[in-house]
Amino acid sequence: MKRLFGSKKEAPPAPTLDDAAGGVGGRVDQLDEKIKKLDAELRGHKEKLKTAKGATKQHLTKRAMGVLQRKRMYEGQRDQLAGQQFNIEQAGFAIESAKDTVNTVAAMKAANTQLKKQ
Repeated sequence: MKRLFGSKKEAPPAPTLDDAAGGVGGRVDQLDEKIKKLDAELRGHKEKLKTAKGATKQHLTKRAMGVLQRKRMYEGQRDQLAGQQFNIEQAGFAIESAKDTVNTVAAMKAANTQLKKQ
């Protein structure tokens, strides 16, 4: 039967919070770079619009509006990813706090047993 259907493949290990935060952070950086490029393109369109007249001005205005829409879309995506990264970091902080609490309770139990012995 294994020749017909193949054997069951093992799922890849789940990513850690650090891996997830790093991946999301990298995507945020990529979006920041795209936004910077669009800002530079917008500045170029603004300079050209100052001297343009007639149909050329309308064409440049349309192109600038398209660039502005893409910039706003990228900014929205960046904000969403930044929120996800914040949530991931908060989850990591909560896990670390729970581990610290467990260690503290264990230390207090050990101290309590030593006090009882004395």
